[in-house]
Amino acid sequence: MEAKFFEKVSRSREFEYDNKIYCFYISPDVDILEVRNSSNEVKIIAYEIKGLNYLNRPPYYAGFDQVLAHMYISFKIKESPTNKTDSSILTYNTKFRGSIFDYVYLVHPYTGLEFEEEINKEAKSMAELMGVGYLIINSKRRLKELAKPKINPNVNSEAKQLFLDNIDSFKTYER
Repeated sequence: MEAKFFEKVSRSREFEYDNKIYCFYISPDVDILEVRNSSNEVKIIAYEIKGLNYLNRPPYYAGFDQVLAHMYISFKIKESPTNKTDSSILTYNTKFRGSIFDYVYLVHPYTGLEFEEEINKEAKSMAELMGVGYLIINSKRRLKELAKPKINPNVNSEAKQLFLDNIDSFKTYER
């Protein structure tokens, strides 16, 4: 499988698994979700993008709450027995604890002004402390990685595999 990209991911279509109907709910939503084959292993990467719609640059801490959520509890599932078709009977259930994301990145805009250098240092330090990646992007859509992410120690391999097995349920978000 080559890399696949999904945008503004929050909910999958329903799918059947283990004689029940499931639906992934990713909260908070993921701005860009990448599924990449890397050395015969599939990696799932979440990108949280902040500040592209701001008139001014967002504060250095913008988005860290969301990347932290992606590192620990990335999704919940609604489930129902397959013989019931009324979606109103679906029950909210946290089937898995942990994350499906191998890596998580925070992305901030960057205009190249000197005052931003200090702000980027603050965000880079926070990203390194949390083990997430930190990217800056300029108006020409060029990315610069200031902090490399660490592998997420909270990945739930069963949940990740369920996501990958049912990736077609996210087709509406694919780009």
